[in-house]
Amino acid sequence: MFRGMVTGKRTALYNANLPLTNGNLVEAMRTAEFESFHCVPAKLVLFGGSSCPDDLGDMLAQEGVNIVSHYGATEMGQLMTSQRDSTQDKAWNYVRPLANTRPFLQFDLIGEGIYELIVLDGLPSKVMSNCDDPPSSFRTRDTFMPHPSIPDAWKYLGRLDDRVTLMNGEKVLPVPFEHRVRQNELVQDCLVFGVGRAFPGLLIIPSEHAAGFDSADLSDKLWPDIQNANERTELFGRVSREMVKILPYGTEYPRTDKGTVIRAASYNHFATTIDNVYKGFESPGKADRLALEIPALEEYLAKLLSECVGVQGLSANTDFFAAGMDSLQAITARAHIMRELDLAGNVLGQNVAFEHPSITQLAAYLDSLRKGSPLESVTEEDIMRELVAKYSTFAQFKPGTQVPDGEVVVSATGSLGAHVLSQLLSMPHIRHVYCLVRAPSPEAAQERVLQSLADRGLSPHHSSAHGRIISSLVKSGLSSSHASAKFTALPSDLSRADLGLGSTVFAALTSLVTSVIHSAWAVNFTLSVRSFEAQHIAGLRHLLDLCLSVPFARPARLAFISSISAAAGTPSPARIAETLVKDPAHAQNMGYARSKWVAEHIVKAAAVSTGMEARVLRSGQIVGDSVQGNWNATEAIPLMFRAAVTIGALPALDETPSWLPIDLSARAVLELAGMAEPGSKIDGYFERRDGPDVVYHVQNPTTRRWTEDVLPALSSAGLVFEIVGQREWVQRLRDGDQDPKTNPTVKLLDFFAEKYDNDNPGRRGLVFDTYLTEQRSKVISEGSLFEG
Repeated sequence: MFRGMVTGKRTALYNANLPLTNGNLVEAMRTAEFESFHCVPAKLVLFGGSSCPDDLGDMLAQEGVNIVSHYGATEMGQLMTSQRDSTQDKAWNYVRPLANTRPFLQFDLIGEGIYELIVLDGLPSKVMSNCDDPPSSFRTRDTFMPHPSIPDAWKYLGRLDDRVTLMNGEKVLPVPFEHRVRQNELVQDCLVFGVGRAFPGLLIIPSEHAAGFDSADLSDKLWPDIQNANERTELFGRVSREMVKILPYGTEYPRTDKGTVIRAASYNHFATTIDNVYKGFESPGKADRLALEIPALEEYLAKLLSECVGVQGLSANTDFFAAGMDSLQAITARAHIMRELDLAGNVLGQNVAFEHPSITQLAAYLDSLRKGSPLESVTEEDIMRELVAKYSTFAQFKPGTQVPDGEVVVSATGSLGAHVLSQLLSMPHIRHVYCLVRAPSPEAAQERVLQSLADRGLSPHHSSAHGRIISSLVKSGLSSSHASAKFTALPSDLSRADLGLGSTVFAALTSLVTSVIHSAWAVNFTLSVRSFEAQHIAGLRHLLDLCLSVPFARPARLAFISSISAAAGTPSPARIAETLVKDPAHAQNMGYARSKWVAEHIVKAAAVSTGMEARVLRSGQIVGDSVQGNWNATEAIPLMFRAAVTIGALPALDETPSWLPIDLSARAVLELAGMAEPGSKIDGYFERRDGPDVVYHVQNPTTRRWTEDVLPALSSAGLVFEIVGQREWVQRLRDGDQDPKTNPTVKLLDFFAEKYDNDNPGRRGLVFDTYLTEQRSKVISEGSLFEG
């Protein structure tokens, strides 16, 4: 005001009673029409208390704003910031520990690439503890992801409570999704929900700018932003339009003093609303639903799928998933059918589109429901044979004239895939590796691969022998910033014919690849075989088609990692030969094993009809690596071991495990796939060895006895437990803690019950031959080197 008196210019004073928001500040500037505005010159923009949307922060950083994130807690004080040389380092959203707090910070791995921050005892600013492991520590319940290349730099993901765990165990990260939608000025706040449900939904609380819109208009205006958020997340985390609930303007909801939504309290507050959203989505709708005969029903489905669901190019018998239908579209189609068709009071299963995946099949099924005339029953074995026939017709390979310049491999991540990748990168004769990753972007794919390696104590090796490959993909539209020295991570979707890469990148890949190692398969023991079709069985076919699209004299070769479960249903006692299992009933009684049986037969069909080197590697039980002992804690055996702590008992099984450490298993895979040693210019890459009927058994030829060897070893390692019969152990699991957070073994209760809640003999009577495998693999032939 004094300056205004001196200069004679109009000066504005801000009313401190008004919240200092964008809207209020801009309105004050417009109203006052002042000629002079005085503020502190900002060299740095520091924020804290909540995360900043990546898009907004990236935009500011690109414009030269030195944006810095601050992380701390009331109980601990300031712990980390992203202060850095912003001219060189644009990672504004990765905080780094302060020098004086670093010795007291520990990041605890709680999931694939996700860490919880723990503050250790001794930090002077720490005023309380909430955990004795480590002693007198404070678990912040805040989750972070490490930067793929900057040491000790961490991106804040959200609270542990922020993760939305769906019915199938998939974990949706809602914060990035909510950030994207919240950027629209019509949105005051939003909340992704879906804990324990089959799929997620979204609550939207409109802002003052939306006060004049009705729900339908507001839905139209917000849908492009929701779609954009969907494109950035994984398929299981996407929200359909029918699952978006717009609340009235002015709706109250639980929030912190900073104004951010309190997630758990909001779920309770809106529990009835959320239930009603699911009921409206899943339940039959209007009373005058359509009762259609099959011709009209097929017309209805064709129109529904093309116009409302967005699946184009369907004929009556086109497979939905071959046409590109994803899980969100399948859920949306089910919701429309439930609301609009007369189904005689029947409720459709969640997987109805997976189980009847064409217009003809789905129409016949819906007609049978309305008329109460069940379709002719189809056994799982019939479905297995049908799937083999469906994916086993291959066109003849047309030889090209080009010669591959070195080995270029397409592979996948995951536990075994990470070890395979690490070993491939260390081999001088491997020119480049492309990792196909389920991820929303190239950056996320690269981070996921690097994190997968880091989680297992592995690191990518570096080489300069990749320049021409990288440049070819750069010309195809893929930035080289997404490529490491010797591998490139590509966000992909194997259910699509172009692997989700787009036609340009896919074509570039076909001009390079010489080998494929396919180990990406959902380890899910609760799904039916049909549920493995879209992503996995069709995905295998698409990879085989990739191998047959190369411009070389012979197709690229493919090694498919199968499972001994594909043969584990063989009546015992029996010896399982190193060949295909003809009877589908001899696969273990679960969809996972049956899908592997189907895949093995498709691989053989490809080898026989095209002459390509397509090989099945049937893997046994893989355990922790031989160096650090890291074992995937979500697998069946580690979960069983957890029961020693959670229910105090382990079963006495009549089994003889033949376990193989994961790093040695990876080496055996490369030996059996012919990649462990360099070959000649072309013959080494395409050498036909054993016939197409041969299946290698990647397992330890040295066995151990479960009750006599494994359980005593666990006891000597310090575990205290009671040994009980297998049926009693299943019953104790049923009667015990049913919370999967505190007793994760219950997640596989149905699997364990199917396998052990009986008096059947165990697998002791099944012996898997390894004669041919030992001839091709030094690791397997020297099995005695890794006994125990």
